[in-house]
Amino acid sequence: VFTWIASTLLGGEKGSSLIITGQPRVGKTSLLLQLTNGSLGKVIRSHAPSLFLPIYLNVQDLDVRQDGELFSRLSQIITRTLRNRGIVVPAPEIWPTNSQGYRLFDQYLDEVENVLPEEGKLILILDEIDHLRFLIEEGWVTYELLAYLRSLMQHRSRIALVLGGTNRLADEFWTLLYNAAETRELGPLTKSQTEQLIREPPQPQLNFDDLVVERIWRLTGGHPYLTQLVCNRLLAEINADDSHPNMIKQTHLNKIMEALLKEDDGYLLALWQNSSDHGKQVLAATASCVREAGLPVSTIDIARQLGLDQDLDQGFLSESLEELNRRRLLL
Repeated sequence: VFTWIASTLLGGEKGSSLIITGQPRVGKTSLLLQLTNGSLGKVIRSHAPSLFLPIYLNVQDLDVRQDGELFSRLSQIITRTLRNRGIVVPAPEIWPTNSQGYRLFDQYLDEVENVLPEEGKLILILDEIDHLRFLIEEGWVTYELLAYLRSLMQHRSRIALVLGGTNRLADEFWTLLYNAAETRELGPLTKSQTEQLIREPPQPQLNFDDLVVERIWRLTGGHPYLTQLVCNRLLAEINADDSHPNMIKQTHLNKIMEALLKEDDGYLLALWQNSSDHGKQVLAATASCVREAGLPVSTIDIARQLGLDQDLDQGFLSESLEELNRRRLLL
């Protein structure tokens, strides 16, 4: 992934900006933070002859009510980060509330590019970019902002954007940005990667029964957060066992899964609440059809299950399945 990011930042088919999408808690933020100071991102920061200067910002942390406030926050963060690296460029102190804010921010970026070291390139990392849609729909910032970000992607040779968000960035609302950048989805772990994550716990003398590893893979589908959630509960269960077993078996997994399914997990609850009404109906019907984790469920089974409860036509079923697949809730 980091090699792909480096090659894209050096100039891909659609310029040098990129968009990274994926389910919540699949590892997007961890990856983006690696670009700023992590060991895995060193391959990018030290990519000779270029000097990449990454600046990270979580859009959800922005408390803004107009475009000018957004530009003010961005310029302050850029100025402060560059100053820490010995590069001085003052940020404007007063921002207009009208469209003149775009022109002033453009002038500010001109100054930033002028003071960058030779071969230097500013990488502006905007995480949780989905939050911009909320700000736009609330009327706090204008839709013009998306067109402006697209312009930065296409016309700034020494400034690149790296945007992180959910799979919904592929929706029509984001077309202006999505079609202007190289894109990559962070998917679940492969089976071998999941097994590696499971078998490398903090207690090296602790072993996992092969059937337990296989079942965790089927239950979580390789999602990093869910895999770690199950493993953490298993470790807690083993540590609380006075017999101090050195093998995690099916009985341990059965016990913690029963407890997990009764918990009010915020992540799972958010996935449910962010689904449409029809999406929730299809998810519930699919769960009712599952006989064993990892085994496929046919659309015929889902339609039959829905038909038992209410009249939901095939059009709604197809649209709901497409929505859930796009969000990677059904695979």
